[in-house]
Parts: sequence; structure tokens; C-alpha cells
Amino acid sequence: MKTPVAPLRRLMHACALSVLCLAPAQWVLADALPPSGDPSARRHPRRPDPAPSEPAQPRPNRPLAAPPGPSDSAPAPAAPTVPAAPVAPAAPTAPTAPPSAQGQLVNAEQAAAALAAAATATALTVDTMATRPPPAGFVWSVLRDVTIHEVAETYLYVRASKNSQSTRAIPIPKDRALLRPNVAGGTVDDLQRGAVITAKFDPKGEVRPEIVIQQRVETEVLEGVRVLDRGGNKLYVTDSQGKGRGFAIEGGAEAWNEVVAGGSADDLRVGAKVTVRFDPTGREPLRVTLLEPAPGGSRRDNDPGKDGGCGCDVRSTSKRLPTSGEAFAALAFGLLLLRARRPASKPAA
Repeated sequence: MKTPVAPLRRLMHACALSVLCLAPAQWVLADALPPSGDPSARRHPRRPDPAPSEPAQPRPNRPLAAPPGPSDSAPAPAAPTVPAAPVAPAAPTAPTAPPSAQGQLVNAEQAAAALAAAATATALTVDTMATRPPPAGFVWSVLRDVTIHEVAETYLYVRASKNSQSTRAIPIPKDRALLRPNVAGGTVDDLQRGAVITAKFDPKGEVRPEIVIQQRVETEVLEGVRVLDRGGNKLYVTDSQGKGRGFAIEGGAEAWNEVVAGGSADDLRVGAKVTVRFDPTGREPLRVTLLEPAPGGSRRDNDPGKDGGCGCDVRSTSKRLPTSGEAFAALAFGLLLLRARRPASKPAA
């Protein structure tokens, strides 16, 4: 069976015309009617919204569009802008340093105070000299086998030997109780002139020294020595081996009367036998005890006018031998005399 063509063509033409006619109406309805998901809302117009400063233009009436209601979400015209009143400037406040600057200022003051306190603490006086104990890792200065030359309030002046002229100073505390535990080989009282010590000390004078007494000063007793000379405040004696020693006292010649025991100062003549007790530290006074008077001695032997300017007249009891020069001169003089006395020889015939 054959399908008629003409009726189908007419049907197809009618469908195409209906589609062409319904498309514009669909577009109009889509702009006017709300979407199916939100019936109270309307779609925004495709035309962009006017600027806030311009009054909104009324939307043109379109066919099949419902009038806008009070719940319409269309943007309302913007209210005119009112210029703000000028604000008075705030009163100026005193400038303040930032926290960091204030912190630096405080730190600087604290540092200055700490430096001042440190300077005050390190300022040594007679009461703070050599009073600290040695800290950990302290480096000592060491003097070995030196001889004490002088004991002062806050210093020990020492020399390398008794005959040395160079002096070193060892700081010691004024309060000897602080020094007592740091002295070995003796006591603080043994730190006298002439004692031999080894010392570890702080040249800056802050730390207490450590002292070892190697040789204490003992009172010397010279038994049975002979008086060699006495002049002024000095006395010279010689022992059996011919070794001489000199001693001095405070005061003049009359002070010897307080020093001599068993006689008087006039008995200290050349050849007198005495015993001398001498304390090099000076804690005990010089003491001379007369054992035997001088054998027929005379005060003229101690004439102070023959001292040569030293205040004493030192003589030796041994006879002096002539020197080589004197012997040669005597020999030459004898040869001259011998030649002068020889008779002249007669000439040969």
C-alpha cells in the first residue's frame, strides 16, 4: 500500500510554520514569567542596571507581563550622597619613643650603672687589696726563692737575693687573718726581712697570694768573737776564721751602754772578746755580752779621727807583707847603692 505524499508534505509544512511562530512567543514569555524553581522571583533583565548616581529608568511595558508588585526585587534608586562634615584634627600629643627605642634606653642606663658598679668594685683600697679567693682557672704569677726586703701594709717587697737591687712587689691583704691560711712552711709572723719565700700572686692585687716560706729568719748568735773596731753607732767583730761582721744600733755612741752586758761601752776595745746576739728581723734588739776585756788595749786605737769618713776605724791584727812593686823598688835601690860603692878598675898597662 502506498502512502500519499501530498498530505504528508502539507503536515510537515504546518509543523514547520508552527515552530517558527511559537519561537518568538516563547522568548517573550521566558522574560516575563518567573522561573519554575522560584515563583516569587523574576529573572533579571538582560539590560544592565543603571549607575547608582543616575535615576533608574522605568522598564517598558511588554505584552503578557504582570505589573511589578511590592515584593519586586528590582534595585531601588540610589539615595543622593550627602557630603560628610569636616572632622577637626586631633590635638597633638607628646612624642613617645617606640617600644624598641625605650628598651634600648633602659638597657643603656642599666649598662652604665653596671659599669659604674664594676668600676667601684674593682677600685682597690687598703681594705680590698688582695682579699678575693682565686677563681677557677686563675693564672698565677710566680716568684721562686726570693728574699723579703721590706714588709709594708699591703705589699711584700722582695729581691732575687740579698745583694740584688731590683725589687718586686707582692700584694698582700691588710687583714693578716685573710693571709694566714695561704702561708705554708711557717706563719705570717715569719714574713720578715731576710726570709726566703716562694710566692704565687696576682699582680693586679685582687686575689690573695699563696706563700711558701723556704727559709725563716733565725736569731744569730756569734759566740766568742773579737772586737775589730767600734765607731759611732757601729761595731765590727771578727771570728776565729777572720770573717768580719758589722752591726749598727739606733742612736749615738752613748746608746751602747744599753746594749752591752757585763761591762760598758768603753770596754768594747780592739781585741775584746764578746758574744753578739742579732735578730735580722729587728724584733729583738742587738745584744753584746763582754766575755774578756781587751789585752792592754788603749782608747787611742779607736780614735774616731782616723775613720776615713766612714765613722769607724777598721784595723787588722795581722802584719801586712810588702807588695811586688815595693819589693822591686827596694831591689833597684840596693843595686844602685852597690854599684856606687864598687871601686873603679885600673886601666891595663
